[in-house]
Amino acid sequence: MNAEPPRDEDAPALPASREGIALGLVLGAAVAVAIALAVALAFRLQPALLGAQGVWPANERLLTALTATAIGVLAWIGIWLTLRPALSALRAAAAFALNIDGSGRALPVATRVREIRALSHALNAASQRLADQQRRAETTEGELRALTSNLPGVVYRCRADGSWTMEHLSPDFERLTGFAADEIVGDRVFSYRDVMHPEDIDKALPLVSSAVAQRRPFAAQYRLRARDGSTRWVLDKGQAVFDEHGTPLYLTGVIINDTARRIARASCAWRRFLLGRSFY
Repeated sequence: MNAEPPRDEDAPALPASREGIALGLVLGAAVAVAIALAVALAFRLQPALLGAQGVWPANERLLTALTATAIGVLAWIGIWLTLRPALSALRAAAAFALNIDGSGRALPVATRVREIRALSHALNAASQRLADQQRRAETTEGELRALTSNLPGVVYRCRADGSWTMEHLSPDFERLTGFAADEIVGDRVFSYRDVMHPEDIDKALPLVSSAVAQRRPFAAQYRLRARDGSTRWVLDKGQAVFDEHGTPLYLTGVIINDTARRIARASCAWRRFLLGRSFY
């Protein structure tokens, strides 16, 4: 997935009303500065216009106040013009950081402030890393699906929560039970316990829980109820995966259709029973 080229429109802009207010303030301040400078210049160059010879000292404070005001307004305009691009860049960076989605989209770097440029480059690098991770995850998931589709059984991964909440089921589960894997994963429509035969739940779950507690593989035989109401005997072989503290994270294994073997076994037992009765 290629990163989109930087676009100016990607950076969020101020609403038009706020821009208008800001422009009005700047223009008003500029007019005030111009008036103040004009008055100050008049005081300096043509003191005679102010009246008698003694008028100038009397207006010294007024001139000082006007000069200080002009300097203050000019300083405010300078600070505002200096900080405005930086603040806009920070708002754009904040909005970009909140919306990093793994698409590899890049944040336009349109500021000369070194720290903000470094932040923008760091966010772009994080966006690209996330996009790379998602590509690798999608590739790994595709390889896993291709691998599990060729195994003789249903490959699964479920939470170690005592309810076997499924996180992954290979597509063969639908062939086995008639329920689509998407209906079971995450308990979207049915839970895995809903598909298990009620008489076998209290036998299979403790067996698996005991194996997990002893940190050894398990093999459990139980029945599943298919969508059409029929019963499937399965052999569930798997083990738990633990974290560095020994806490079980999830269970992974394979569910093998054992129905044919169970039927053949029952048929042999029935034949032996009938053969035994024939001697009496």
